[in-house]
Amino acid sequence: MTEQGHPPPGGGIAWLWPIIVPVAPVLFAIALMEVVSGPAIPALTETAAGADAALKHSGARLVFAAAVAVHTAVCIAAMVYFAAQMRRMGNAGSYKAALAVLAFSLFVLGAMVLFAHVEPRLTIYRLTFFEIDRVLRASSLASDLAGAGPPGSFSPLAVAVLFPSGLAIVSVVLAAGVCAVVLCRHRPAKGGASKELFQESFETLLRCFYVLSAVLVTSTVAAMLFFQLGTDVVAGPKRIRDAFAAYASGLATFWGAIYTATLFSAFVTPMALLCFRARSHASENSGKRLPLFGDWLADYGLDTKIAANLKNIMALLAPLLVGPIGQLANAAGA
Repeated sequence: MTEQGHPPPGGGIAWLWPIIVPVAPVLFAIALMEVVSGPAIPALTETAAGADAALKHSGARLVFAAAVAVHTAVCIAAMVYFAAQMRRMGNAGSYKAALAVLAFSLFVLGAMVLFAHVEPRLTIYRLTFFEIDRVLRASSLASDLAGAGPPGSFSPLAVAVLFPSGLAIVSVVLAAGVCAVVLCRHRPAKGGASKELFQESFETLLRCFYVLSAVLVTSTVAAMLFFQLGTDVVAGPKRIRDAFAAYASGLATFWGAIYTATLFSAFVTPMALLCFRARSHASENSGKRLPLFGDWLADYGLDTKIAANLKNIMALLAPLLVGPIGQLANAAGA
């Protein structure tokens, strides 16, 4: 209560959010550990068969759970940011884009689940999920992740794949929605957009580009650690485990490349269209010859010099670099 006896600004229990929100990660961790859990650790004696594998596999689950937790926080922050940008630029187009984002996200998530049951298995599903499922299912240390049902049924392993993937998909679609709203602000039919509005739009797209890059980096890290869950439980000698680890790293590099291509695809077309419309706007509102394209873009808020765009290049390639970096880290720790 304030000195005048009135409730704090915001009314209700809004002032409690700063107290409640920090508890959310702990509650999420409790729920997450119920999904990934872990094998029982044998007594740590010289004769305890499988104690080393159990400890390593439990550690791998914990690291994977940590990556999913960070990925969840990054995705939620990104989704809130993208939604805020769409609301800030609020117009008729933004609400249509929001509905399109919701519908398309539900469609993609439904298609992911549906295609998982297609026979014969799609190669991408077989390599990135069912092979991991088969390895874990064959191990007494990891069979709890695969569940008691047949491959492809609802299980902790399926949740471990669908949950982070679903968050990333919604984030990507929301980022695309922001791009759509930005372009709606500069439709030729509207005419007369100001130079300042173009500058603001370029800045908005660049900020969303960095945010989506962070989402796809954490997506790649979570995927890489998921693929590596079977490394310590795969049957066979050390050379087989090393070969499986190389297979897992190859999968991570593949998805890192796909995520980099996704990041590029999400923003290259909106940026190109915005550049074209800004150029048209400049030519229509200038009575003299326009400067060189690069100088003109810098004047409109988009610097094309390599030195200035090094951070953009690194942000674009960041998902792709996760796989090789992870492989080097594993080699250094071996």
